[in-house]
Amino acid sequence: MHLAKTVFEEPNLGGGGNYIDHFLASKDPDYDPKRPARFDLLKDSMEPRLEASPGGGAVVRLYGDLKRHDMGRQLADPAPGAPLDSSLAPVQYGGNVALIPPSVFLTPELWGVGSTGPWLHDDRAGTIAEAIMLHGEDTAPAVGQPGRSEAQESRDNYKKLSPEDQSAVVAFLKSLVAFSKEPKRQ
Repeated sequence: MHLAKTVFEEPNLGGGGNYIDHFLASKDPDYDPKRPARFDLLKDSMEPRLEASPGGGAVVRLYGDLKRHDMGRQLADPAPGAPLDSSLAPVQYGGNVALIPPSVFLTPELWGVGSTGPWLHDDRAGTIAEAIMLHGEDTAPAVGQPGRSEAQESRDNYKKLSPEDQSAVVAFLKSLVAFSKEPKRQ
């Protein structure tokens, strides 16, 4: 992903004021677009930092697509859920609450997976390998059938790898850290 601008400001009047968190503004009298908090992702963040792009901006190697995916019946929640807006109210579409099927998730990017754990939306996977295996099932519905995970083939391909290659995949994923510990001060 390419970021044209690397400076984050909150609150921000850009986009006609659409980037102001009205919920926070109602709770904090000092929340003022004329005095935003500023943070340059290339200069002010901890290691590992984003890469400067030769043409300006930054490159984010997030290893994700920022889309919702049907993760199948193995990972489904018990009931559909409604996304919330910044005021924590359910999002409305056409006057109705927008419901998301219980097996559909805005899957997080892999950038940072090595800094987290337990894994999955409900923390049920204690290891990265377990999380990979839960992205499908041994007796999965056929392609195109309800309940099949979009990640079934990736999960199956991982399962077919030798133990050494599975360990290499997990080691790579563990290397994708989003933050590092600050050095201890003496």
